[in-house]
Amino acid sequence: MSNSATAIDRSKLPLLFCCSGAPGPAQLGNDVANKLDRCGKVEWSSVLGLNAGAPAFVEQAKSGRPIVVIDGCEQACVKHALSKHGVTPLVWHQMTAEYESAQNFYADTDKALAEQAFKEIAETVPPAGS
Repeated sequence: MSNSATAIDRSKLPLLFCCSGAPGPAQLGNDVANKLDRCGKVEWSSVLGLNAGAPAFVEQAKSGRPIVVIDGCEQACVKHALSKHGVTPLVWHQMTAEYESAQNFYADTDKALAEQAFKEIAETVPPAGS
């Protein structure tokens, strides 16, 4: 791989946990999370592993690194999964609250909306090592 993200010490990046539930809002969140991870702004971690109590993911969440959460809907499953382990995210986004068209649970992700969401959410991510 020859992109700039490979040169970054990923252990210094903020962690990102993203919803993978409801189709529309989760897909929008996943599109944003994927782009944030690939451009080297965050290290995307597994909310499923965290929620299952997998030791590596729980330890990672408790590491003291800044945590960014993208939840799809008002259920806030990712935020709740972290709270089960005594962890509070530094940054929290809820796609259905922040992006009106994300409220359509059964629509494909609008590319323009995904780009807008990426830009806005990227601005809230703390810099590496903070």
